[in-house]
Amino acid sequence: MRAGLLRHYIDIQQKTSQASDGMSAAGKDWSTSPVLSAWADIRPLRGEKLALFQQAQGQVTHEISMRHTTKITADMRAKMGSRYFSIQSVINVNERNRELLLMCKEGV
Repeated sequence: MRAGLLRHYIDIQQKTSQASDGMSAAGKDWSTSPVLSAWADIRPLRGEKLALFQQAQGQVTHEISMRHTTKITADMRAKMGSRYFSIQSVINVNERNRELLLMCKEGV
C-alpha cells in the first residue's frame, strides 16, 4: 500500500453503553475518544462493484483502505470530519496483514 494514497485522517469509534436514568432503558452511544486514528483512502463505490457489494451486504456505499490492524470490527464506525461511515465488513486484503478494506455505509 502506497502512503501517498492515504490522504484522509479518520477516527474509528466504538459503541459504549449508557447508564439508565430510571426513566428510559439503557441505550448505546458512540465513544468520543477514538479506538484508533489513522490515515486512510475513502472511495465511493460505483457501477459493477457497487451492485456486487449491495447484493451481498446491503447498503454499502463506500470502501475505506488503510493499513492493517486487528482493532477494527464490523460493529464500529469511521468518522472523517463531520461525516460518519458505519462499517459493514472488514476485509484483510489477500490475507497478508498489510491492508484492510472496510466496506461502509455513509450517514449513520
